[in-house]
Amino acid sequence: METNASWKCRGTLQRAHVGARRLRAHVGARRLRATCPLCRGTLQRAPTGRARTWNLKLKNMNKKKLTLNGELEQLEQKLTALIHRRITLLGKIAGKRSEKNKSIVDSGLEKKLWSLWKIHFKGENQRAYRQLFTILNSLSYARAEKKKFSEKPFCLYPTKNPLNVHIQGPGDIFQARICTFLAALADRSININNFPINDSLIELIKALNQYGAKLTWKEKIFSSNPATLSSVNKSIFVGQDAFNFYLLLCLSLGEAGVTRFTCASNLKILNLKPIQDILPQLGARLSSTFPQSFSLPARLEASGQIPGQITLPESIDPDFVPALCLAACTYRDPLKINLAPMSRTYKFRQTQKLMQSWKIKTVQSDQTLTIYPGRPEPSENFQLQLDPLLGGYLLALPVFAGGKVTLLGNWPEESPLATAVYNLLTQAGLKLMTSATHITSTPGHKPEECLIDISDYPELAPLALPLLLSSKRPATLFMPTSTEQAEFALDLLKFLNLDFKVYPARLEISFHGKVHQKDPWHSPDVYYTLAYALISFIYRGICLANPGSVTAIWPDFWKIFQNLPDPQNQPLATNAGEQNDQPARRRIIVSGD
Repeated sequence: METNASWKCRGTLQRAHVGARRLRAHVGARRLRATCPLCRGTLQRAPTGRARTWNLKLKNMNKKKLTLNGELEQLEQKLTALIHRRITLLGKIAGKRSEKNKSIVDSGLEKKLWSLWKIHFKGENQRAYRQLFTILNSLSYARAEKKKFSEKPFCLYPTKNPLNVHIQGPGDIFQARICTFLAALADRSININNFPINDSLIELIKALNQYGAKLTWKEKIFSSNPATLSSVNKSIFVGQDAFNFYLLLCLSLGEAGVTRFTCASNLKILNLKPIQDILPQLGARLSSTFPQSFSLPARLEASGQIPGQITLPESIDPDFVPALCLAACTYRDPLKINLAPMSRTYKFRQTQKLMQSWKIKTVQSDQTLTIYPGRPEPSENFQLQLDPLLGGYLLALPVFAGGKVTLLGNWPEESPLATAVYNLLTQAGLKLMTSATHITSTPGHKPEECLIDISDYPELAPLALPLLLSSKRPATLFMPTSTEQAEFALDLLKFLNLDFKVYPARLEISFHGKVHQKDPWHSPDVYYTLAYALISFIYRGICLANPGSVTAIWPDFWKIFQNLPDPQNQPLATNAGEQNDQPARRRIIVSGD
């Protein structure tokens, strides 16, 4: 039976399919529901009879067409929903495996899923699709790992009393990792106090011990003893930090043999292609365990024959440069590195300074750095400097609560980042006094204009934002607004229901006293978690969904915050443990008087 009625298509019609006119559908009920083969939408009409098979003429199919942009947006909505569903499903599977004390990765399932991808994308660039496949899987595994340490959101009620803080300041995290690596290579025992033990450092210590190092820690004291290191025929777990992986990779280059590297799920999205391209110049080859992939896990084949000179391209990860410089002192011959301008980062300069203080011979020119073989040797009573970024959040506290904050330790005045933090705090109206042993922060003169300029250091946005809000009046933040840090700042302002205007080089914020927000905020970044803690002085009772994230880099922070105004009168020992402990995740309920 055939009907000439016009059918209304509720999906998207594609221009290329307009010529198709007929649809054959099988019907088992009075009301006909069928799927349009052209747009995958739904066709509906109440038929006049009960015939089992209908031949339907499709008319007027081209009346309402979406633009290409509109069609893409519609497809994007469906795609994101499917991606979210896939991540959730695979995450549940991984979580159930974890509950049974199995690996969260089901290699058999991954092979089955990838075989489907290969069939569907046959003839395409399968390397690119393999990377996408790996990224999607890693997101699922990361979700499963987080659920192991699930935490309830909590609300922040900081102290209302003036501060009297006099504590040891946080040690520089990046310096600590460099010193951990150099201590493993030293030929004498080393002890370093006020060591900022955190997840990344624990992972590096354990990985170096797999090489044969003798590294331990207890509370905040790091210790090392002389040892001979080797990675030949070993499988090294590098954890979740890219810089740790680069250190261990470069260390393995100086010895002929095969080394395998595995990692946590977060690091599986690291693109190894630029590293794979540069390693042949260093007499080595790195190949991913998974075919047509540029990700970890991977297998390193090293000849141990390092050339005297190498040129690093601009495409290389800037963190790889200091890692290669540090490991070069273990090679048989001097290594001359031709540096790209983008390689001269803050971390690179800090690495150079520490190498010199540990008596590693280097010669630098305008465009090159030569590293000579030799055992590192620290100066007597070596101490880490204060971390300027973490310390900045404690030094900012008097803006919100008054009183005084004194951090014991050496403030790195020669550091460009420390100078930027210092200037930022003074722009906010704080008075800072430094000496060789401490730095003190007290409220100073409030500036007439409420503006802060971090154009050269947009990574300081998490610290600058609460300082601006503390003025409780309209404020301007000068920074490039196209950066990821600016995007996070805008998300936080939206969550707080604050009005703002965005310009290419600045952000204008309007202040109002009440925040009508009962839902907890999920911080996208550790430093925005610290920023949110400062903002709680302004909007008491705001809630945070993921407070435990900050303990990955600074286990003491919530204990300090909880015991304000005088945390020095409370025990601040961490649960970081000793050598064989797992990286600790903690949840501390934060409240105040």
